[in-house]
Amino acid sequence: MNPPADNSQERTAIPDVESPDARSEEQEVAAGRTAATPFFALGSVAFLIACAVAVLIVIVVLATYLA
Repeated sequence: MNPPADNSQERTAIPDVESPDARSEEQEVAAGRTAATPFFALGSVAFLIACAVAVLIVIVVLATYLA
C-alpha cells in the first residue's frame, strides 16, 4: 500500500488572489457604501421597535400608577 499523499505543498503553491474587480474597503467608503449588511439594518430596526415597546410599557405603568 502506498502512504497517503501529502497535499499541503500543493495548497500553499497557489496564492490567494482576489478577483480583479474586487473593491477595497477604502473604495467602498469613498463611494458612500459602508460595510452594513441587510442583517445589520434588520437588527437596527428590531432595536428601534424594542425601544418603542419599552417606552410604551413605561407610559402604561406610569399611567396606571398615577391613576
